[in-house]
Amino acid sequence: MLKGIYSAASGMNFQSKQVEVISQNLANANTTGFQKSRLIGKSFNDFLLDMDQPGAVGLGVGIDGLARNKNLGDVLITNNPLNVALRSDGYFLLRDAQGKEILTRNGNFTLNRDSNLVSQRGELVLDSERKAIRVEGDPERLSIRSDGRILDGEDELGKLMVVNPPDAAITNFPLAPAGLNGFANAVVQHKAIEESNVEIIGEMVALLDANRNYGFAQKAITTQDNILNKTANDLGRIQ
Repeated sequence: MLKGIYSAASGMNFQSKQVEVISQNLANANTTGFQKSRLIGKSFNDFLLDMDQPGAVGLGVGIDGLARNKNLGDVLITNNPLNVALRSDGYFLLRDAQGKEILTRNGNFTLNRDSNLVSQRGELVLDSERKAIRVEGDPERLSIRSDGRILDGEDELGKLMVVNPPDAAITNFPLAPAGLNGFANAVVQHKAIEESNVEIIGEMVALLDANRNYGFAQKAITTQDNILNKTANDLGRIQ
């Protein structure tokens, strides 16, 4: 009986965390380059296989990780010469004021007062040598090739550093794992940004499902708690 309560409680915890993830997706539906995520649960059968005693009651569902959806978002043409949309897997590599490397798919770049290419939050956009990209001329003269090379007329200013770490290596997004190399298959589109891949209707349906499943687990706990209390009272009368 206690295992049943624990199993239902673990289900409530999982669905509660899933609601948080889905809510985060919805909150970022209009964030450039945002990729939606979903919690991955460890199945009931997996829990049974992990247990030592055959035929024992499983202990519910656990969190097996966070899966990021890699589907490309739609392209929004901006005609802004400082905008770049990724049209492949991978992330632009940035560096913040503390020297930490940051992953992002948000190519809505601008220039700081030093004429360096930066994110809207001021993080430096890095080139393939992990250096800042300086744009001293008129940004309207810029052209960015599909492989990430940035040209000012005939002069090459650098090549955008795009990396593609495996999901397992990304333990604290958006911080980049150490030792990343450039992603050879990266493809970018100039004068455009990538919209979020969040589908609002789909996320709303998923949110309703998670809340409903949370309610089912909550009712299961109440039912088993009532049975446990009744059993205890019956035993008390027998004594």
